[in-house]
Parts: sequence; C-alpha cells; structure tokens
Amino acid sequence: MLPFIDKNDNQFNFVLTDEILRGLHVIDRKSQRDFGKGSTMQSEVDKNRCLISSLIEEAITSSQLEGASTTRKAAGAMLRSGRKPRNISEQMIYNNYLAINQIQRGTFKVKAKNAFM
Repeated sequence: MLPFIDKNDNQFNFVLTDEILRGLHVIDRKSQRDFGKGSTMQSEVDKNRCLISSLIEEAITSSQLEGASTTRKAAGAMLRSGRKPRNISEQMIYNNYLAINQIQRGTFKVKAKNAFM
C-alpha cells in the first residue's frame, strides 16, 4: 500500500485489489482491440487525429505522474504546435511524447546495453 495525502493533509491509502486489476485489464484490452473501429471514425484523417491525441494525452499524464508540473492545455498546445519546451516539466512531456511515438511506430531502440538495468 502506498500512503497518500489529501488536500486537507489527511493520510489515506489506495489499494489495487485483484478484482480492480482484472477490471482494468478488461477495459485496457477492449480499448486496444476496439481502437479505430466503428462508425465514429470515418476516415484515416480522423483515425490519425485520434491516435495523435491519445499519444499526447499519454505523454502528458505519464509525465505528470512522474512530477511534471504544467497544465494539460499548455502541454498539449506545446506538442501540437511543435514549440520547443521552455522548462524541465515541458521537456519531460516532450521526451515522453517522442518515446511513445517511437514505440508506437516500432522505431524505438535502446542505445546502451544496460540502459534499463
């Protein structure tokens, strides 16, 4: 269990039970399987726009979980416009976005043998 502090400085715990994890796994697998299917996305342009938005949201969310401090709106605008990062938080988001893009395209390569050890 991880300790958390709410906005009133009260400590609370959050526990991921097996039942919750199974439910999240079902949601995750279904969303991956159904991504880009259906009548709501008519064209390749719509599919690409949705994919890019998903990659941007993932980059922002994961960076914020790691400590990046900026608004979703500002971070999204930076990535969509191609503006260079102005601070360490924006750099974290930018780096995450590049890595997620490379993984999605299958072009991500580990440059050092022991990079993840």
